[in-house]
Amino acid sequence: MKSIVISMLLCLPSICLAEGSVSFATIKPIIEQSPTLWKHLDKSFTFAGMGEGARLGRHWPLLGGTRVAPYSLLVASKDNPKIKFTLVVNCVTKYYTDRGEQVSKEAVDFIQKAAKTEEILLNVSLRPIDREPDALK
Repeated sequence: MKSIVISMLLCLPSICLAEGSVSFATIKPIIEQSPTLWKHLDKSFTFAGMGEGARLGRHWPLLGGTRVAPYSLLVASKDNPKIKFTLVVNCVTKYYTDRGEQVSKEAVDFIQKAAKTEEILLNVSLRPIDREPDALK
């Protein structure tokens, strides 16, 4: 019984966050918006082929299922592949109609009108994965 409860608690955060798989090929161009940052990260780490991003739900008529930042991806040090981190990529996400007009997030019909996204790199962070969060100890 205890293992079932623990399993449910570990799965619950991913359900609440509504994350979905996203390829590194999707994340890479966002990081490349800062060539200096990309050069340093590419020199220092190898990147997993798949990561996760926030998933827009079905209530978005035109964007349901779309992945948006924050993205997370496993990376390993090129110097020592046993040293791994979670790379988190944060962006400013802008939304546009299908005609290319920017939609204000404050608009009443924002979710109904948004048909395209543009993501502008805000920052990245590295989180060590060799430590358990205090809540799981």
